[in-house]
Amino acid sequence: MPSAAAARDAGFDEPDALAERLLILLEGATATAAMRRNAETLDVARSVALEPMDDRSH
Repeated sequence: MPSAAAARDAGFDEPDALAERLLILLEGATATAAMRRNAETLDVARSVALEPMDDRSH
């Protein structure tokens, strides 16, 4: 899984689990955005996905 490799390279603990969680988040946000015909859900998902990176920078 390419996302797991990127997470591993970035030094995240449990990169496979992180990649799986991010994929589920993306799939859910994509489905919700399509049903609502509104991309706001994707913006929220992006914000949530960036939280682990923000936490690492502090």
